[in-house]
Formats: sequence, C-alpha cells, structure tokens
Amino acid sequence: MNLQSLDSDFLDSHASFEKYPRKLVLKDVYGASRLRSVRNRLQDRQANLFVEEDSTLLAVKDIHSTQAGFWEVWPLEKIQYADLFSPNFFDFLDVYGSPTADDRELRFNGFKSEICLSNPAPGAILPDLGRSGRCFQLSYNLKTVALKDKSSTGTVPSSWKIRQAAIHHQFDVGSGTELWIYGDPHGSMKDRIAEIVLNIHIQAARWSTEGWRQYILSLEDTVERLTSHFILMKSSRESRLETDDLFRVQECEDKINECVMTLESVANNLEALINFYTELVEDESFPASEKRTCKLSVNKFAKQIGELIYDINMQARRATVLAKIKADRKAMFIQLLQAQAASRAEQLSTTMWRQAERTSYEAIAMRVITVITLLYLPPTFVSTLFSTDIVKYQGENGDAGQDLFSSLALERFLEVSLPLMLLTLAVAFGWMWYERSNGKKKVSMLELEHPDLFGKVSMSDSW
Repeated sequence: MNLQSLDSDFLDSHASFEKYPRKLVLKDVYGASRLRSVRNRLQDRQANLFVEEDSTLLAVKDIHSTQAGFWEVWPLEKIQYADLFSPNFFDFLDVYGSPTADDRELRFNGFKSEICLSNPAPGAILPDLGRSGRCFQLSYNLKTVALKDKSSTGTVPSSWKIRQAAIHHQFDVGSGTELWIYGDPHGSMKDRIAEIVLNIHIQAARWSTEGWRQYILSLEDTVERLTSHFILMKSSRESRLETDDLFRVQECEDKINECVMTLESVANNLEALINFYTELVEDESFPASEKRTCKLSVNKFAKQIGELIYDINMQARRATVLAKIKADRKAMFIQLLQAQAASRAEQLSTTMWRQAERTSYEAIAMRVITVITLLYLPPTFVSTLFSTDIVKYQGENGDAGQDLFSSLALERFLEVSLPLMLLTLAVAFGWMWYERSNGKKKVSMLELEHPDLFGKVSMSDSW
C-alpha cells in the first residue's frame, strides 16, 4: 500500500498513535476536553486494562469468511492506530480496568452512536483501507447475572454475580466492511457469536436476559427466609429479634434495588438499539437501493428485540414488587424490634423501680438509726465513762467531797473500747463492701440480659 496516497490528516494521526485518542482525524467532533479526559483515564488504568504481549500482531476473525480456517493476523496498529473506533467505547471499559476491582462501575449504563452517511471528512476517506467515510458506529453495554461457581445451586443471592459485556459495532456503508469489538472477560459471548454472525445484536440481547429469573427467585427465597419467622409471630415476646437480622434484611434489599436498576438499564439500552436502527434506515442519506430491504430486516430485528425487552420489563416489575414487599416487611421488622426494645426497657424500668423502692426503705431506716444513734451517743459515752473507776467523786470512806483519778482505769477503758470500735468499723465497712458487690453483680446481670439497652450490641458479625 502506498502511504503517499493516504490523507495527510490520517498520516499525522497514524504517526501520533502513542497520543491516542488526542490525535484522531475526527478530534473536532469529540472536543479537546473530552479526548483529554479519555486519554487520562487510559493512562491511569493502563496496568489493569491492557495486557502487553511480546508480539505486535493481533488475531482477528473475519466474520464474512465461510472457510474453516477463518483467522488471520493483522498488524496491531491497523486496529489501534488507524482510528477504527470511537473513544466513547472506553467509557464502557472502566469496569474492567478498575485498580481496586470496584463493582460500582457496573452501575454505569449508556448507549452512544455516531452516524455519517454523507459528506464525510477527507481524513476518513481511505479507499486502500476499505473505508469510504460513510459509516455508522454504536457502543453500548449490556448486563446479565450468572453464578460465580457453576457447581453452585444458586439458592443464595451471594452466589450470583452481575456481569457486563461492552459492545462496539462499526459499519462502513460504502465498502460494506464492519468491525465488532467486545469487552467480555468471561468469554460467555464467544460461542454465541461463532454460531450466528448476522444476528450478533440479538445474541447479545438474549445473553443479557438470561439468569435473571433464577436470580430473582433466589432473592424471593432469601426474603422469605429472613422475614417469615417474625411474620408468623403473634406478639413481639414470642421470639427474640436480633439487630443482626436487620443488617441481613438491608443487604438483601440493596441487592434487590441493584437488580431493578440493572434490568431497567438493559431494557433502556435495547430500546435505544431499536430506535437507532429505525432512525438509521429512515435517514435521507441512507442508500435508496438498500432502504426497503433494510427496513424489512430492521422491522424483524425490532420485533425480536421487543420480545426480549418485554421479558426484561416483566422481570423488572417482578423485582420491583419484591422490593416493595421487602420494604414493607423491613418496616414491620423495625417496628417489632422497637416494640421488643420498649418491652425490655419496661421490664428493666420495673426492676429498677423495685430496687429503688427497696433502697428508699433502707435509706429511711438508716436515717432513723443514725438520728437515734447521734442522740444517744453523747449521754451513752458520758454515762459509760463516769460509771468506771477513772473518776470518783467520793473516797474509799464515802467522802463525797474528795475527787479521785485513776490512770490505770483509763488505760483499761481504752484497751477495751478502741478494739471494739475498730471491730465495729471493720464490720460496717465489710458489710458496705458486700452490699456494693451484690449491687454490681445485679447490674452486670441486667447488662448481659439486655445488652441493646446498655449500648453493648456486638457489631462484629457480618453476613
């Protein structure tokens, strides 16, 4: 092929392939900021999104060939460096290149198309490469649900995984050449495309509708298993509800909402696919010689895709009803949990009230004893002191005018009184310690019996 015959814009783009997509021939169509954003994302995710091979050749399947060996090797630059596809396709590849393997990118949904059936840019007209410049291209993603392990029964929602397939299709109206690119890391679309080539969109649509019925059935079984035990309860006292059950209910509700959102996104993309081809054949620039035949094919295609959309919408409505049932039962569960907590709080309040009542009686008794003791302590001490031989107001002969003091009697009094006083204090403090320990044990038993009322609910268990 003579490179001199190619357009200069294309040659400049080809020479600057390392700056893809900032040097595209049609860079003005996308805008500099858009191309710069795509370029930055490609650089950030290069290590996870691309695989560096020793060979610079890429195996490409000729979908028009009818021979047994229909694989040929193309130079890699013929695919990547010749502006063969729109940078919009990379929006759907972010989920594969996430450095943290984050599934949040699975929530992204889109359908992007470009149509140029007349007045193509000079740099897009490359007859030697089979490119007339009059072409259309579309990029979109579809999602399905599949078992993580094929040996699993699929009765538990956690055994299922939502998966994406990114699809890019480009067709040159003038030369009749077409390009298909698939982002399908699990290879689930490979056999389908090998079987039927002309209905690739239909095969992709059918792939996106599979698995949802079984997945929603597993969600329904999970909802029934998590909520049936308190639905059948006659009162909140029949069974003890745990806050961990609420976490499981919430996680199941999140999965249901994710299912509804994914089903709606698939239905929207399939509807956009029908609208794209319907508007394409109605375009004034569409070849008149092929318009009638293409309309018939598009009508047949739209009917088949419409049936698949109906199935998807039916599953979406089923999941929506399940989400409503789940929300109602979750509200009921929360009310029962609150009623159970209120009942426990009532029991605890009753126990504490009885304890406080007994404590008040003991406090009254202690105040009475304290007052009486304080009233009788001084005269008791005085009478005890003066009844001893420490001080006498009469002599041995009965002389009342003589005062006598005995230090020995004082010593004997102190020797007896002080130990008795210390023994009394020890018994009093020991009794107080014993009662305080019993009170702490009672409080600990209440905390163990009602952990949610004392703020000691365990949050470590997850499902």
